[in-house]
Amino acid sequence: MEKCDDFVEAGLLRVNLTQRAAKPDLQRFFTHCSRLEIQPDCFSVELQENPDDRTKNWEARSDIVNPAPAYVLTVRRLCDGIAELSLQAGHLKADQAESQTSMQSVEPTIFSLGDWAVTLQTQPFAISVKDASGGAVFSTPACDINVGSVLQSAAVTVSQNGVGLSFNFDQDELFYGTGEDFGPFIKNGTSRSIINSDALGNHEEFVYQNAPHIFSSDGRAIENCSDLPFIFDIGHARRGVLTVREKTAALAVRIHRCKKISEAVRSVRQYQKPVRGVPDWAFGLWLSRCYYADEPEIRSVLQRSRDYQIPVGTINLDARCWMRPTHRTDFIPDPERHPDFFGLIRDILESGTQICLWENPYVSSSSTLYEEGCDRGFFARDKDGSPYPYQWVPVGLAGFPQTLHSGLVDFTNPAAVRWWQERHLPFLQAGVKCFKTDFGEEIPADACFFDGRTGWQLRNAYGDLYNLAVSEVLEEMHRDEGIIWARSGYRHTQATPVKWAGDGQTDWRSLRATVRAGLSQAFGGALFWSHDVGGFYGPSPEPELFLRWSQLAMWGSHIRLHGTSPREPWEFGDRVLRLFKLALEVRGMLKPYFLASFRGAVARQESFLLPLVYGDQSSITCKHIEDMFLAGPDIVVAPFLSPEKGREIWLPRGDWTDLRSGQRLSGNVQLTTERTDFLPVFYCSGSPFAELFAQATQVIVTHASGDGR
Repeated sequence: MEKCDDFVEAGLLRVNLTQRAAKPDLQRFFTHCSRLEIQPDCFSVELQENPDDRTKNWEARSDIVNPAPAYVLTVRRLCDGIAELSLQAGHLKADQAESQTSMQSVEPTIFSLGDWAVTLQTQPFAISVKDASGGAVFSTPACDINVGSVLQSAAVTVSQNGVGLSFNFDQDELFYGTGEDFGPFIKNGTSRSIINSDALGNHEEFVYQNAPHIFSSDGRAIENCSDLPFIFDIGHARRGVLTVREKTAALAVRIHRCKKISEAVRSVRQYQKPVRGVPDWAFGLWLSRCYYADEPEIRSVLQRSRDYQIPVGTINLDARCWMRPTHRTDFIPDPERHPDFFGLIRDILESGTQICLWENPYVSSSSTLYEEGCDRGFFARDKDGSPYPYQWVPVGLAGFPQTLHSGLVDFTNPAAVRWWQERHLPFLQAGVKCFKTDFGEEIPADACFFDGRTGWQLRNAYGDLYNLAVSEVLEEMHRDEGIIWARSGYRHTQATPVKWAGDGQTDWRSLRATVRAGLSQAFGGALFWSHDVGGFYGPSPEPELFLRWSQLAMWGSHIRLHGTSPREPWEFGDRVLRLFKLALEVRGMLKPYFLASFRGAVARQESFLLPLVYGDQSSITCKHIEDMFLAGPDIVVAPFLSPEKGREIWLPRGDWTDLRSGQRLSGNVQLTTERTDFLPVFYCSGSPFAELFAQATQVIVTHASGDGR
């Protein structure tokens, strides 16, 4: 199957894998700098195409994006470590000629921009920028030709797939990030389409939560300033060259040069909405199912959890649980199954359990709320100005009957935002502090929105607008106590906690993909992120899979049991129930560490769950590890991700203690462990919570000896 490397614009409900065109992606290389303009904080160059630089077998094509005779590339120095490059079709203005210099010489031009040293090569065009210490801020490909003298890569390219800016990277420089990616943790050699999609699982290349930035093991970050879908090519088309390509006639990219990955993440986040923390009540176990049939079943599950002495912090009531299945989302409880829904809310809250209610940003045409939204112009529209007939269940999706068309809430319309927020008020006033904001990815390209953008232009940003709207009304009502549990997101995902990893399958492959997704999104993504324990869809998970998935989740910021079949731990046998309760007991004992780590993550603007390279980017081994993680600053977790046997472990530099046994270990070493009842966890021996960890170790050791059974 071919890689999803090009975008489909035809207003489809999802981006389908497409066959590559028979002809190659013919590129135009704008390689000759004809004019230079230098300002105090920036410089601009006028680039022209040399026909001799075209790829072989070039022919005129009508589908080239803006085949202009020239482009202007402006490089702006924002501060010591940040450069912004913007590319625009056209010419430098002639009325600024006094500040311009014609570039006739083939010799490099060298000049200063603040304390940056800029080397400009004119034919073929290339830029190299170094800071005051001589460190490279960035450089672009220069004389990259093959034996036939055909140019292979250039700083600026134009093709039927849009305009592109390319940068060199070192041979030992590894790249991470791009949001929640279920594929490779290390992005080198890949081409990533940054376009939010209803992934319908985590086995393909589709992603619910993309992000427009990528980070290197050297501490650099490259960020696309636009919200449009685009492509990151990280050494896929040309080894050692990273290209940002967008299907547009203009492109803007920021490059952040920092010494540490953590510094690069903070640098990128200064251009995003501020990070938000999570309330203490959200720390506990989240119980859910798709879906609880009615009120008696909800009450029965909560009672059984008390009988089994499993404290439930929050119960999630899914869509078909609390609303009429054909009327989603109209915020009207199903009167047949929930004759006194607000009485149920009151009883659950009084028992000490919080409530999370499901929603999506689509209003079924069977609902009177749909008529109201149409009358007031609160839905996205088609090209004729009528409400867009949105179909949010993909045609032919097994197990999900086709729904009536819906209205797609237009969150670019301030009046529509307030209208949607007001639908939440009765439940917030009743004490509900959380909404599960599902969906928000499949925005049709040909939809039209209030602010003038099309669905293609809003494809990625819609998830942010949706989640920010709901977060805002929760904050109005409950201040810092209100949060959402969201699936979609993009540039501002850190401002709308908590995020979760969508609809994983009930198998070991999906578990491993979930870990990779969490590690990838940690680079500038969500601070607080979770997943559905056991997987969301498929056969009921086998007991060992459910156990190991739940043990992994206990070391994330939030833990939710959720799926299309029961996920309550007593459904998986006595052994699983016993070990689940042990892991939950240890998590509860360590609550002070978790809460302190949550607050520290917000203060440092970094995710609670982090890859090992984040803590030690100088370690060659840590750079490549995709199956272990840091849970806060003092914990290393090595989950069991296969159905049998033990696993290999890499301990980073430092002094560590095995939480399972209390054994002291020196870091920077590889270990092998047998399969044990409790997953391998190690804490920093110098942690201020070391005494608390030691108490947890005693509980685990007591259990292993049989005394705790």
